[in-house]
Amino acid sequence: MITGAHACLALLRLQPHRVREVFLWAQDSRLELQVTQLAQAANVPLQLRAPPGVEPESPNPQGVAVRVNPFEYRDLDSIVPASGARTKTLLLVLDSITDPRNLGAILRSAAFFEADAVILPTDRSAEVSSLVERVSEGGSAAVPVVQVVNLARTLTSLRERGVEVVGTALDGATADLRDHQWTQATAIVLGAEGVGIRPLVRKNCDVLLRLDGPDTMQSLNVSAFATLTLAYARDPARRVGAKHA
Repeated sequence: MITGAHACLALLRLQPHRVREVFLWAQDSRLELQVTQLAQAANVPLQLRAPPGVEPESPNPQGVAVRVNPFEYRDLDSIVPASGARTKTLLLVLDSITDPRNLGAILRSAAFFEADAVILPTDRSAEVSSLVERVSEGGSAAVPVVQVVNLARTLTSLRERGVEVVGTALDGATADLRDHQWTQATAIVLGAEGVGIRPLVRKNCDVLLRLDGPDTMQSLNVSAFATLTLAYARDPARRVGAKHA
């Protein structure tokens, strides 16, 4: 069961085949019309009530919920073919991101900046749960998510397909990410806060970049860092957050 207006609308628009049932008890006439039209177009049963276990007066679910089939992970070959990656391909690789709220926020940013996919390992990682889908505000429906068994081996495969693997780190980085030339297909690797990218994953990166901050605050939450990195990668001229003097 997934609640929240943006997440539910995105699922009805982008992945209606996953939606089994819609619950609608919103007091917002515009939202009510949108949900009703999308449910009818998708031929999905619509219940004009809150689902079991949800308090109708609670403002948190925003008056709409959908019951869905399990999340569908994509195959890497469907995103980056063995014949080689497209020049503008942008991937986000998450190493040991276990907090579902962080994952949801990263998927939201990935959708905003039109990343081609987010890649997760099967171990030491949050999965795309109903909480992640809600927090992503529809990002999980817009951006393909690939789940792989061996992250280091996947990075090796991406490099063989013409993808530059850009790791991010506080230590051992050779340059500030604001100075990087984002000119080819790129996979940006983000590690867990405090631990960073695992050694074997780091070894399979072409370059390690950092984001210099003031002495009083050297690091960002991983979801905030993902947002900034995606902004630079998509538009290097954007100059998001002037470089610290």
